[in-house]
Amino acid sequence: MRLWIGSGISSLGGTMTPFAVMLQVYRATHSTLDVGLTGLASVLPGALFVLLGGSVGDRANRRKLALLATTGQMLVSAVLAVQALMAWSAFWLIYALLCAQSVLGVINAPARRTFVPRLLPKEQVRAGQTLNTLAIRFGEVARPSLAGVIASFAGLGWCYACDAATFLAALYAIYRLPPMLPEANAKQGGMLDGVMEGVLLGRWRALLGAMLADLSVTVLGVPTALLPALVSERFGGRPETLGLMMGATGIGGLVILALSGPVRHIRSEGKAILVACAAWAMAAGCLVGTGGPQLGNLRAGLVGSLLPPGAAIAVGGLSTLAAIFCVGWFVPELRRARGDGDF
Repeated sequence: MRLWIGSGISSLGGTMTPFAVMLQVYRATHSTLDVGLTGLASVLPGALFVLLGGSVGDRANRRKLALLATTGQMLVSAVLAVQALMAWSAFWLIYALLCAQSVLGVINAPARRTFVPRLLPKEQVRAGQTLNTLAIRFGEVARPSLAGVIASFAGLGWCYACDAATFLAALYAIYRLPPMLPEANAKQGGMLDGVMEGVLLGRWRALLGAMLADLSVTVLGVPTALLPALVSERFGGRPETLGLMMGATGIGGLVILALSGPVRHIRSEGKAILVACAAWAMAAGCLVGTGGPQLGNLRAGLVGSLLPPGAAIAVGGLSTLAAIFCVGWFVPELRRARGDGDF
C-alpha cells in the first residue's frame, strides 16, 4: 500500500513537466516544430537505451536501481524549475535535461515493474497491477488539468517544482522496500542479449502486426504538439484549457479500466486491435485523442509548421487510418489472431 500511494503521488506530478515544457517552448518560439523537437529529445535517448536498460535491471538490485533513477528524475525536474523561475532562455539546457530524463525513465520503469510480482502473492498480483493502472489512468486525467491551473496562477516554474516534490513520495516508498536482488534463474548472458531478444520478436507476424498498428497510431495520430498552437489560436491561450485537452484521453483510459472484465472475454484480439486503432485515428481527425508517445509529437510539430493546427490534426488522423488499413491488409495474421496463444 505504501508503494502504491507513493507511486500514485509521484505519478500525479509526472505529466506536469511535459505540459510545462511544451507551453514554455511554444510561448518563447510560437513554433510547433520546436515543440515537436521536445518530443524527440524525450524519446530518442531512451529508445536507444530501452532494451539495454531492461537488461541492466535483470542484473542489479532493482530497489537500488529505482532509487538512483528516481533521484535523477527528481533532480532533472528541480533544474527545470530553476531555469523557469530564473527566466533563463537556454533551450539547449531544456533539451539536454529532457534527454537525461528519457534515459532515467527507461532505466527506472523496468525495475519498478517487478515490484508488484515480487511483493505480492501470486493470487494478488493482478489486483495489485490493477491498482497501479488505476493510479496511472487517474493521473492522466488529473495531472495536466492540475498543471494548467498551477501554470495559470503561479507560473510554469511551479509546475516543474511540484513534479520534483512528488518524487519524494516515490523515493520514500521505494526506500522502505526490501532488497530486490536478481532472481536465481535470471539469464547471465551478455548485455546485448536483451536487444537480440527484442529483434527476434519480429518472427511472429501477428505480434509484428500489432506493433505496427500501435506504431501507426502513436507516430501518425498524436496531435499533442499542436495543442498549444490550437489553444492559442482558438481558445485564448489559457493554460487551463490546454491542461483539460491534454487530460482528455485519460478519461478513455478510466472507462476501459472499468470495462476490463468484459474486454478480457474478447477472443478475436487482432481484429479488436485494428478496430481500436481505427477509432483512435477517426477521433484524432476530430481532436479527441490528445496524448501519446513523443515521436508523434515530433511528427505533429513538423506538420504543424506547414499547416494550420486544425488541418494538421486532420492530416494526422487520416494518415493513421490509412496506415491501419495497410497493416490489416498486408498482415492478415493479425486479423486472424485470437487470445489463445497467437500473441
